Amino acid sequence: MYHITFVVAERVPLFGHLIAPTPEDAHIELTGYGEQVLRLMRDLPEHYAQKCYQLKILASQVMPDHIHLLLQAVEPLPQPIGVVVRGFKSACTALYKREYAGC
Repeated sequence: MYHITFVVAERVPLFGHLIAPTPEDAHIELTGYGEQVLRLMRDLPEHYAQKCYQLKILASQVMPDHIHLLLQAVEPLPQPIGVVVRGFKSACTALYKREYAGC
């Protein structure tokens, strides 16, 4: 199992905002970019299954400026988990550039 935390540079809250009318009702309201990143994250097991990675997301949480992801490798990985981490970060960066930088 892998607990991975992805943090936005300079902790800029790109993924969402904390909404807390009361402590009991606190939640994260995702930005459009945050919703797209969440979709990318949820698609990781299917995307990497095509590359012979058997991954299962056990838990995840998108916060305003970071993401927590608990991944299970169902079978031994064909390459180090860093391949998945780099791929996800690259996809998020490409999405950011398209959305915010006009690239």
